[in-house]
Amino acid sequence: FQTSPWLAEKMLSYVDFEKAEHIIELGSGAGAITKPLIKKMRPSTRLTAFELNEELVAFLKESFSSPMIDFRSASAADAHLAVEKYGPAQ
Repeated sequence: FQTSPWLAEKMLSYVDFEKAEHIIELGSGAGAITKPLIKKMRPSTRLTAFELNEELVAFLKESFSSPMIDFRSASAADAHLAVEKYGPAQ
């Protein structure tokens, strides 16, 4: 489903972007939350985004290319792997 810009901003209001070093996004979809999330992140913050649909992962990788972003075609059950690799997440 598509998320409204209002809902995206409301969800992101709970993230402390000044302190966040690693953020995990579950169910990135087509990037309705991803796009404003990336705009708010500090340049040094790492984003690990999980999405089950491989076509959407390919779209996200093409749309939001950055060495600080790791798009994974995987389940949220694998989030611990990102924490092991990049450290605790918000």
